[in-house]
Amino acid sequence: MIKIGITGQQGSGKSFITNEFSKLGVPTIMMDDIAKSVQYNNNELIKKLVDRFPDGYPNGILDKFRMREILFKDKTGKNAKDISEIISPYINQEIDKFYIKNSKSKYVIVESALLFEYNLQNKFDLIIFVNSDPKTRKEKAIYRDNISEEDYDNRMRNQLSDEYKLENSDYIITNDYTNNVIGEVFKLNETILKLG
Repeated sequence: MIKIGITGQQGSGKSFITNEFSKLGVPTIMMDDIAKSVQYNNNELIKKLVDRFPDGYPNGILDKFRMREILFKDKTGKNAKDISEIISPYINQEIDKFYIKNSKSKYVIVESALLFEYNLQNKFDLIIFVNSDPKTRKEKAIYRDNISEEDYDNRMRNQLSDEYKLENSDYIITNDYTNNVIGEVFKLNETILKLG
């Protein structure tokens, strides 16, 4: 089984592309879903997060709005680094469960905006980067998440550059936000199916 990670910046269309692979019968999972699940359901992790970010967990319950402020308004990046170090082992466990569950598949896909930031690249045999026009993806993310331009910029501050992700990815899908991208998914699927 080939283990593939899909990454890209906010608003690049990662989830759309991951869904297109899913339509082709490829087992897929979204890192956001994994992270949400463990943050709400894993008591050991919740205790660690409450200890490190008590303001984000009033009465031991996650306050998403407050936690976003703690993470994205920190210009030093320390809070994002700390949460990454705390959550990564739990995310790794869930990815391993996904791999075991789908071990008979030709390949599987894990979608993550923060694949490199969480230092998860060693969990994958191949990495796909979804490249897109920075201005367009910013507009899409602001509209989709109903956030301000400042909020978007704060989120992006803690993410690695396009250049870094391009250089460290095996395949690039260019999302021009038209149906052309679906053709790219079909072609890449054929390429992957021909691999070992």
